[in-house]
Amino acid sequence: MTTSTSGAKPTDVIEYFVVHRQGRNRGIIAAHGRWPFETIRHRGWGMPVAKRQMTPEEAEQNRKRYRFHCLTYKNLPDLLHDEALVLLPDFPGLFQQIKTDLETAPAIKRFEHESA
Repeated sequence: MTTSTSGAKPTDVIEYFVVHRQGRNRGIIAAHGRWPFETIRHRGWGMPVAKRQMTPEEAEQNRKRYRFHCLTYKNLPDLLHDEALVLLPDFPGLFQQIKTDLETAPAIKRFEHESA
């Protein structure tokens, strides 16, 4: 479930969550860095469905931020498109692993089925 890049710190992760409830926050969340458990619970995200180490560039950008950062995707193809842009040039194996992890996660399959 966890995939890595060399030289990354344990806190330099991207965790993927699925929010099933209706409303503006419904989608697949890519949370950058280790978020406090209370914040994850408050937002209703539950347990991560997959996670991966950040690339060195992502980790550097994340360290410069003053707040926790996340992106919400309305569907899996949009998420995989962004991941491909970031990972394929330098980390093709990492992209294939996270793609497999996300496509086979039961929570994401259920989300995609509900969204269809």
